[in-house]
Amino acid sequence: GQVQYNSNNLDQNPITLMVNISSTSVGVCLTECRLTNIGQCKRYSRLSPLRILDA
Repeated sequence: GQVQYNSNNLDQNPITLMVNISSTSVGVCLTECRLTNIGQCKRYSRLSPLRILDA
């Protein structure tokens, strides 16, 4: 999968985290992570090499 974020320093700028997980690997395609669905993002955070941060 691919993980895209709008800052090199996620700790100081946890604004928006774009997550694209391959549907063939986890059965889901999480395209966007925001504060509105951060609960769903944290659900698949263990599958991502990067931490999922709140907006």
